[in-house]
Amino acid sequence: MERLIARFSLTRRGTDVKTEVLAGVTAFLSLAYVLIVIPTLFSRCGMDFGGVYLATALTAALATLALGLLADLPATVVPSVAINAWLGYGVILSEGSPWQTALGSVMAASLLLLALSLTPFPQMLLTAVPPSLKAAVRAGLGLFLAFLGLMQGRLIMASPTTIVTLGDLADPAAWLTALGLIATAALLALRIHGAIFLGLLFTEAAALLLGLLEAPEGIFFLPAWDSVLFRFSLSGLDARPDVILTLTFLMLFDTTGTLLALGRPMHTPAVENRWRGTLLAAAAGGLGGAFFGAGAASVPAESVTGAAAGGRSGLTAVVTAALFGLALFLLPIAKVIAAAPSITAPALILAGAYLLESVADIDWHEPVDALPAFFTILLMTFSFSVVNGIGAGIVLHVLLQLTTGEGRRVPPLLHGLALLFLLFFIRNAF
Repeated sequence: MERLIARFSLTRRGTDVKTEVLAGVTAFLSLAYVLIVIPTLFSRCGMDFGGVYLATALTAALATLALGLLADLPATVVPSVAINAWLGYGVILSEGSPWQTALGSVMAASLLLLALSLTPFPQMLLTAVPPSLKAAVRAGLGLFLAFLGLMQGRLIMASPTTIVTLGDLADPAAWLTALGLIATAALLALRIHGAIFLGLLFTEAAALLLGLLEAPEGIFFLPAWDSVLFRFSLSGLDARPDVILTLTFLMLFDTTGTLLALGRPMHTPAVENRWRGTLLAAAAGGLGGAFFGAGAASVPAESVTGAAAGGRSGLTAVVTAALFGLALFLLPIAKVIAAAPSITAPALILAGAYLLESVADIDWHEPVDALPAFFTILLMTFSFSVVNGIGAGIVLHVLLQLTTGEGRRVPPLLHGLALLFLLFFIRNAF
């Protein structure tokens, strides 16, 4: 125990082993859905569900372990649902690209991200992004998480007339989400240690009592893996550099966007090493996803639930990694957890509430700061894309600085990023 406390500097960070373990379990439960979503997605592209399940669990376990040891942060690296949805539907199914070649593109993009992480680029990026945009990214991720949790918990739903509307209050899943949300909020208001984790346990117990969870078909299950393991292909990659660059771009900004949202744990004297270690872990996750058959990886917005539950060190990530490793053999149980998103929805919503406090750091009386921040928050949520929000904010920030004659104050890197984002938007438009 003392060795763990010393290794992760728990006393200096105002935390303890119990808190870190609870935070790691919370982060795992909030991300367990990827164990089902990613295999389901790629099975529609011709890949074996069981094989991709194993690949997803192993990629998340190894990459998150690397993150905990390299960057010492309470975050998680998993195969990205958003990026792999684009890869599956936008590249494999829409364009007819073989899934083996798509995995080859993931490998090439991960190697490129790995090279970037070994340069001063991460620190330069952190310095170049203005404080208002950093605060906006944090707030935008909070609203994004809350919106995602409300949808998963069926408290809001799609509407043909108003786009979204209040969920069906007769739906037991909506009632379960509301019950878990109220219970967890009460625990937080009472300042009970590990409130979010205890709220998850309460919601799961309520689901069992209400009959909303079915017992698993078994406990241990190890599906075949040889159908997707090492099946990536590097042939034809030279004809699709756009796919490689887009994957690199998405992995980089999905990861850095979430890192900005971690807030205070990032701002230490070792911040550069932490960014580098995190990007190395994300790149390693992408390489693992290509080798094993799980696609691209990143640090998703949901991983901040571990920090919201009190996690302050890499021990949180190590615990989460261990649970993903255990999940290798627990496909039936993982299916049960993933089948009831109302259990993790309150954690996502309340983690979002904590992140939204950063709007106080934005100068809303200064249009050059306020407008890019506003559109960053707005588009991250309502376009359901972290990348769109960050891109719009950076482009608008640079344009307003140029308009007011302050363009020279903008770092060259930010000018370059604004141009790349502008080209990205134009490409998507046409």
